[in-house]
Amino acid sequence: ALQLAELFGGAPAELVWPPSRRRPAWSRPRALQRIAAEAWHDGCLNEGRAALIAHDEAERTCVEEEARVCRLIAREEAGHAALAADILQWASAAGA
Repeated sequence: ALQLAELFGGAPAELVWPPSRRRPAWSRPRALQRIAAEAWHDGCLNEGRAALIAHDEAERTCVEEEARVCRLIAREEAGHAALAADILQWASAAGA
C-alpha cells in the first residue's frame, strides 16, 4: 500500500504509527461481550467489506502493480474476516 501511495502520489510517503492506549480491565462476561462485538463489527463486517473492495479494485485497475497489491490485500482482509468469525464463535461458546 505504501508503494502504491508513492506511485500515485509521486513522492515518498512516510508511515506514522498512532499512539496506543491501554484498555480498562473488565470482568470476564463484559470482556467477552466486547470481544464478540469487536469481532463482529471490526472483523466480520469491516474486514469482509475491505476484502470485497480490494477485490473489486484489483479487477478494475489498469495498473498491474495496483492489481497485484489489491489482490494481496483482498486475500489478507478475507483471512482477517474469517479469523473474526472464528473468534465470534469462540466468544459465543465461552458465554458472550
